[in-house]
Amino acid sequence: FGESYLHPNEASNDTIESQPLRSVLRSHLRSHLPSNERLLEQFVNVNSSVYNIENVNKLGLTLAKRLENLGFQSQIYHEFDVGNMIYLENHDSETNDVLLLSHLDTWYDNQDFTPFYKVGNKLFGSGIAESKGGLLVMLTAIQALKFARKLKKIKCGILLISDDSLGGRFSKKLVQDISSISNYILDLKWGTDGGGVATSCSGATRYHIDMVHVRRPNETIKEVIPDMCSKVLAWKKISYGINDARITISDFTAKTSLGSAPEYGKLSLESRYSNIVQGNQFDSEIRKIAKKKLNSNIDVHIGKHVSREHLEDNEKIKQFYGIIEKLANLADIKIKSEHRFATSSICDVSVDKYVIGSMGPIGYDARTPNENISRDSWIDRGILLALTINKCTRLVSEDKK
Repeated sequence: FGESYLHPNEASNDTIESQPLRSVLRSHLRSHLPSNERLLEQFVNVNSSVYNIENVNKLGLTLAKRLENLGFQSQIYHEFDVGNMIYLENHDSETNDVLLLSHLDTWYDNQDFTPFYKVGNKLFGSGIAESKGGLLVMLTAIQALKFARKLKKIKCGILLISDDSLGGRFSKKLVQDISSISNYILDLKWGTDGGGVATSCSGATRYHIDMVHVRRPNETIKEVIPDMCSKVLAWKKISYGINDARITISDFTAKTSLGSAPEYGKLSLESRYSNIVQGNQFDSEIRKIAKKKLNSNIDVHIGKHVSREHLEDNEKIKQFYGIIEKLANLADIKIKSEHRFATSSICDVSVDKYVIGSMGPIGYDARTPNENISRDSWIDRGILLALTINKCTRLVSEDKK
């Protein structure tokens, strides 16, 4: 990239001050690549499934200890149904220049868990794209800022939640409260090819649907599966041809109490939408299809739970993206803005905030057995995150003048 690289143990204050910040950051991150890969392996091999509370807390304490060594103080919010939430800050002021958001939990059950492994430039493992790669990028960016003698001037907050897999069911209020005292907010989920970061985010509503065949007197049992499949196909068609929306079926089971024909079925359906009008339209279509009578006498019950509201692009988000884009261009790092389907804590952030999502490593196939990240993306994304954190502090200082 046309920049000189410094060995971190040989760099004096004068040498660091004489180099562009991006050069100092790149040097530090490159020199620590092997050790950081070993640390990521440790993170991934802790199976922090959302209900594996012991391991969620284990991962949280590991991160907290490392951040405390970098000058952060931690506050633990104890939970009963999920793992503990952790808030860290490296200052005593009432507000954060910047807040970093991530999560400790993954959605994988024990039977679905995949340990860390690598193939070429790809690093695989459960949660490596959704959160654990981002946690590593965050940690290495902060370490690099400390090495560059910049961290002391930065008022940084870090919030690690433990219920992302549940749509932030228990953390919403905490995210809202802490984001309200933060000037800029960055989420650390995975980015996409070409340097994608999220400037808008889908909302998500989950439906739990039960279907039962109601038998009339002297009527034989009728199988519900054909009618269930018909409705499933109709539900999935709701989002066909719409680029920024999606209807997905996450669970589909049927059982019988008498005979061999299943007379009861249930499924879980998730609607992801980019705005409230679209969300209401999908809700209406889902209910309309559920009520539609087919050949058999099926009784349909729908339970609805809004897990996260949508986040729409706005003027402050556009301004913040423009700032990050300039930093990326100066450091010769690819970047593009995009809408993301996967919800995150940025959907729970206080309204009218400077917020950007997906600042973690470039990732692929999240929430699948093939989940992975690009090893080469660590350095660029770590540099970009560190530059952005530093810039946020400068912007806050300028606003106070």
